[in-house]
Amino acid sequence: MKSVFIRMETTKRIIFESIWYGTIGIVKIYNGFETKWYIGQGKGDSQTEDENLIADYGYPFIPPNENDNFYQPIKPSL
Repeated sequence: MKSVFIRMETTKRIIFESIWYGTIGIVKIYNGFETKWYIGQGKGDSQTEDENLIADYGYPFIPPNENDNFYQPIKPSL
């Protein structure tokens, strides 16, 4: 029997925007399949570094049902 290995390509995430409350941030990302939000605490030195830190290690965040654009999922163009 022959073994078949499938190599899964990792998709790059795109950080679309973030909302900050002091050093606590909510980051909105799109991973190529779905929109996700993560919440966490940054260091306060660089917004870009803090966004990446929260996207990598933050807790998943379920957005409230609001009409704010930040909480609307990304609709990919086909």
